[in-house]
Amino acid sequence: MPQLRRLGAAIAAAAALAALMTGPALAGGSATVTIVEDGGGAPIAGEEREIRFSLLQHGVTPVDFGSAQLLASLAGSDEQVRVDAINVGDGEWITTVTFPIAGDWSVRVGHSDLATPPPTTVAVDSRAGLAWLPGALAIGTVLLVVLVLVGASTLLGRRRPAADPADPAVTAVRAG
Repeated sequence: MPQLRRLGAAIAAAAALAALMTGPALAGGSATVTIVEDGGGAPIAGEEREIRFSLLQHGVTPVDFGSAQLLASLAGSDEQVRVDAINVGDGEWITTVTFPIAGDWSVRVGHSDLATPPPTTVAVDSRAGLAWLPGALAIGTVLLVVLVLVGASTLLGRRRPAADPADPAVTAVRAG
């Protein structure tokens, strides 16, 4: 009889464990991730990048519960990034990430309560050292145009000195 009780308890425990493991899958515990806005272009190592994404349960119902994170790792290294996302409503989340070095990063969105798609590869560019160059060139071009316009207006605005009435050439022109 005690063996029968132990067997019954073991079966009950196994059934409870199975129910706990399959519960989220049967309840629709998955979400799709769609990048809404990522700042455009490839991320640049060392620069902050805001990423907006939407989470939809079964691709339909906005996910506004739990917590979400952006998880990234660089293959062949110990580099990892984990950044919490902020829920802004209607299934949309925002996070700001800085990839420390260039390379092909494996990136995915994780959620505390739902399974999310597998990671995707994101190429991070290494132009961080020259990222200031386009802005500096634009400012330099504007300053050059301003200097040219000021110089041209100064040259065009100069008046010739007035003729001296005592000059014999001026007197001869007036007399003639």
